[in-house]
Amino acid sequence: MINYWEKIYQGDPYYYGRPNNKDGLKEVIKYIGKDDTILDCGCGIGSLKSIIPNEYTGFDYSPRAIRIAIKQGESGGVFMVADARQMNVLFNDNEFDVVVMRHFLENQEDWKEVLKQAFRICNKKVIVNLRRPFQDTRLREQKEDTWVWDIDYL
Repeated sequence: MINYWEKIYQGDPYYYGRPNNKDGLKEVIKYIGKDDTILDCGCGIGSLKSIIPNEYTGFDYSPRAIRIAIKQGESGGVFMVADARQMNVLFNDNEFDVVVMRHFLENQEDWKEVLKQAFRICNKKVIVNLRRPFQDTRLREQKEDTWVWDIDYL
């Protein structure tokens, strides 16, 4: 049985980002320092890695998206097929400086636990970029669709 994200990528391999799409990622990259290590949750085809030189790890639920990311040959990046529910066993405390969740968190069944894990594994900030708002949330409406929390937020 093929999962939802595999169907999406079959129809349009660039559904979740185009390589070198700096304009589409500007609200995210402005919060990333040049030496920050990055975990990109739901990385899709690796669009973020294609525009930043940082030490980078990305995971996505779609094997096809990860194959596209690897095929594009993003040097210095680590790409893996994983489920957000595995974050608690895949990553250590404070392993990354920044955790990026771009159009990702709102697709998680237990988004509160995923956000909790993001704070556990980062030591600087969590960047959340939402495509649509949550119904049950502490997040406030903002003009932008990007929220950034420093690690001392919680």
